[in-house]
Amino acid sequence: MTNLTFKVDVKEYEEKWDNSVTVLTVFFDKKKNLVLDDRQLEASGLDKKDIKKLADYHGFKGNVGQVKLVSSPYSSNANDKKRKLYLLGLGDLSKATVSIMEKAGDKAWDALKGLGEKTVSVVLPLSKDGANSEVKQTEFFEAFIHAFALKSYDFDVYKSKKDDKESDADAKLESVTFIGSDKKTLKALSSEAVAVIGGVFATRDFCNEPPNELRPHLYAKAIKALFKGTNVKVTVLGEKKLKDLKANLFLSVGQASDSESHAVILEYNGLKKKSTQKQPIAFVGKGVTFDTGGNNIKPSNGMGEMKMDMGGSAVVVGLMKALNDRKAKVHAVGIVGLVENMVAGNASRPSDIVTSMSGKTVEINNTDAEGRLVLADAMWHVQNKYKPSHMIDLATLTGAVIHALGGEYAAVFSNNDEMAASIMHAGEVANEPAWRMPLCEGYSESLKSDTADLSNIAKAGTGAGSATAASFLKEFVQDGVNWTHIDIAGTTMMKGGWSHVDKGATGYGVRLLDRYVRNEFEQ
Repeated sequence: MTNLTFKVDVKEYEEKWDNSVTVLTVFFDKKKNLVLDDRQLEASGLDKKDIKKLADYHGFKGNVGQVKLVSSPYSSNANDKKRKLYLLGLGDLSKATVSIMEKAGDKAWDALKGLGEKTVSVVLPLSKDGANSEVKQTEFFEAFIHAFALKSYDFDVYKSKKDDKESDADAKLESVTFIGSDKKTLKALSSEAVAVIGGVFATRDFCNEPPNELRPHLYAKAIKALFKGTNVKVTVLGEKKLKDLKANLFLSVGQASDSESHAVILEYNGLKKKSTQKQPIAFVGKGVTFDTGGNNIKPSNGMGEMKMDMGGSAVVVGLMKALNDRKAKVHAVGIVGLVENMVAGNASRPSDIVTSMSGKTVEINNTDAEGRLVLADAMWHVQNKYKPSHMIDLATLTGAVIHALGGEYAAVFSNNDEMAASIMHAGEVANEPAWRMPLCEGYSESLKSDTADLSNIAKAGTGAGSATAASFLKEFVQDGVNWTHIDIAGTTMMKGGWSHVDKGATGYGVRLLDRYVRNEFEQ
């Protein structure tokens, strides 16, 4: 698994720290004047006149992500003249957002990664009780460190020859120290951030793996290894156990593969004795490790992308790792359904009828609408066994959601308005935005079959492919369970303008759901 390549430390403005490579973060006000807190200036060793001269000389305007290397010619200290001082622009203070702060962190990584320096110090803007308290330093720090660290990710496991120049430079960055106020709070935030980033990296790693290295049995083995020695209980269900559970929809998807289908259950319980949480929250992930489409085979020009069809499962795995690593005070259960949708003589045929774990019969009218079949049985099992109060499933479920929302937003479908609103708010704070889409009786009606209880696709001409898929899943939500489905087909691999990733898997969903858990279950 990919790990963070540098250590993160926090010091207060008044403490001694290595200033040989310093990044001074700078907002500007409505009059385009650079905004600098007195303790920021003191920490940098410069006054406002010096900063202004340096900024003017080097054409630094303070725009978002603008990075300028400047010198300190005004100091009589020879050591000061040798140090490297960067100015990093944060833009208009009145318009500061999490997204902008992440963009700044992204640009900072790009500017600093090739310096060949072992240590870098970042002077945070706005002291806790400073005059410029419109933006909380904690909010800036959390967004900045996430983007800075996430941008450092590189998946080069299968490259026999590395980029020596870049590798040598990156390897020398051993530690980053953030300079701010309220050291205790910032240290706690950095510890949590590193834990969550580890979860995102795990998600990215699994999504970036080639399908021959992540077949269902190999994926199950890798998940078990990932959580060895942690507080996460891992239960692996092979095909024999799944048959005993009557997970026939699930098994129908992988029956043409020579790699055994598996369900992996991850349970983490970090509750304290006085916790008010009585029932766990459940996360369900679609893990189709490769999707040919089955007998409704996909076009060849896009099939290579189908290694990412296990994206929902990777998010669940990454989230559970993050919850464990940051010692979250929550009881959470994750279940991932790992299958391979292949073409062979025993593959599902269009018009097959299969009885689900719930007892409902499903006519499989399109073998490429397979993810909902995996999720239906996985959702039913986790509800039966763990009795969750809330259940969230994630899946790269439909191409239709990409037409609707592109790569910028995931789609949210829910049977609970408050839950949906909370998830979207968490996405906004985590800079992983989501947009609520409708469910209605008409979509459910379109799924009725002439020969079974349900069809796995809607009647021709219905449209609304993402909504009808969500409506199918809704049929497998038990009474009293607050449920949300998140379609991440557009956000799993790089399509949108994500500041903290250049290519490949984004890890979208881990930070959103971690924030949701914090907001709603760790009060």
